[in-house]
Amino acid sequence: MIIKDNISYRGAGIGCSNGAYPIIRNTLITGNTSTESGGGIYVCNSSNPIIENVTITNNESGQGALYLVGANASLSNVIIWNNLSPNSIRLWASSEIQIRYSDINNIEFAGDSGNEEWDIVGNISVDPLFNDSVNNDFTLYEGSPCIDAGISDLNGDGYEDITDYCGIAPDMGANEFYSESCDDLLGDFNADGSINVLDVVALVANILSAGEFNPAGDLIEDGELNVLDIVALVNIILGGG
Repeated sequence: MIIKDNISYRGAGIGCSNGAYPIIRNTLITGNTSTESGGGIYVCNSSNPIIENVTITNNESGQGALYLVGANASLSNVIIWNNLSPNSIRLWASSEIQIRYSDINNIEFAGDSGNEEWDIVGNISVDPLFNDSVNNDFTLYEGSPCIDAGISDLNGDGYEDITDYCGIAPDMGANEFYSESCDDLLGDFNADGSINVLDVVALVANILSAGEFNPAGDLIEDGELNVLDIVALVNIILGGG
């Protein structure tokens, strides 16, 4: 989804108020202008948005590309970069925010902002290297620090919530970077671009039927497909490999 080129006093891209609980996912928010605050997203009055794999860039506002007032927000795999605003994120009036595995510059916690959680392990603050921001192409350039830098287990329950990604982990931002190497992703036995239980089923069926050798299933790289590859594939899916 793309939300772009809107103009308003507050929340030109998205506005949340009065106890709203939206999930904003896989969305590019760009080119929006708020004369007061929240050029990308404005959240107020006890709203609690969940924001996942979203890119907020090139928006303009007096305060905050993402502005929270008396509200909470949870961010995962988000890029907030290069907005025409004094700050990328601004919290006000006992707002709370949790930020995980995201690339954000210029955060301000102000005005009795409450509690903020900035995970220094998963978060970064470096140029995401968009392909061509001049022409509004905010996909990731090869070599971007946001590639494979996100998290697949969004709710922390030990299972992948995002399974369709290229590489060792999902990317930050709205657009997943795909390369030719993903066509032969080790463990992607059914070649659907992700590694999950369907690959286990396909690999087991291949071994039981003595099917054609597929290098994507040779997890231990011994030149054959056997039960050890099944074990290694299961470990990858469960996060142990």
